Amino acid sequence: MESVTKMEWFEYFPIVMLPLKLLVVGIGMYYSIKWHYDQGKLKRAEDEKRKHQMAAAAKAAEDREIASAELPQPSP
Repeated sequence: MESVTKMEWFEYFPIVMLPLKLLVVGIGMYYSIKWHYDQGKLKRAEDEKRKHQMAAAAKAAEDREIASAELPQPSP
């Protein structure tokens, strides 16, 4: 006689849920890493922009200082 056992739903549960769980966790990890990477890129871009603004402000202040030094001083 052949011994065939019928599998119940709870016996299929780990077979179905383990790959599903791995897929969901993998997708979540991918988007988490991507989000953190994108945030780092934004921060680097903001830092670079701020650096350029500071350099421009320093140059403008230096130009103002040079221009004011060239003005004739009133005599007493």
